[in-house]
Amino acid sequence: REDKTVIIEGQVIDSTNHNVIQVHGKVIPATKWWGLDIHCDSVDINLIDYWTHPFFSNPQGRAHGNMQVSGIEQKVWVTAAMLGKDIQLTIPQLGSTFYLNDSIFLDSTAIRLPHIDVWDAEGHHGTFDGTIHHTYFQNFTFDLNVDVNNMLAMNLPYNAQSLFYGKVYSTGKVNIKGNDTECRINVDARTEPNSKFYLSVNTASVASNSSFVHFVQPDTAQTLLR
Repeated sequence: REDKTVIIEGQVIDSTNHNVIQVHGKVIPATKWWGLDIHCDSVDINLIDYWTHPFFSNPQGRAHGNMQVSGIEQKVWVTAAMLGKDIQLTIPQLGSTFYLNDSIFLDSTAIRLPHIDVWDAEGHHGTFDGTIHHTYFQNFTFDLNVDVNNMLAMNLPYNAQSLFYGKVYSTGKVNIKGNDTECRINVDARTEPNSKFYLSVNTASVASNSSFVHFVQPDTAQTLLR
């Protein structure tokens, strides 16, 4: 064009010959500005694993919706509303996998998950709410809340390096907060029948010196007040 604007028109076709992404946009070389309008139709969300693996591992499912992306050099602005279908997300710190069909919103500072209905691998229901903050998709921090009702909240297999492991069903609230280098998990919940939680011997010896861990004899009823 005479104003030296580069027009972009494109599409992405998957292995089944389905047009999953349509792209319309432009680039203005003189100002180094670019902008894209992206329409997604059944896009594999495993594409986001590169950015989300500290707090969600191996995301699966399909996304539908529209996204506007623009930028100048290293700065990128994003606005998007996406509907997820058959979404599967695993929280690696807990080993728990959740399933959902709901909307996710993105902007230039955060990925927002507003009051989403979720199910565990055994069909128990809960709600998921949280925000993943970022700075131009770097320096991620997250604050996630899960409200569970007899859900499979922890499902960690044994390995020699485990501090704890087991399979825990829970009713209550869980907050998971942190970044890509550390994570804090706060739980206000009770365990439900069929829960099995194991503490490694080395960890148990340290934990016994903590005021919030108590060891009792099996089949002994005891109420601890603090």
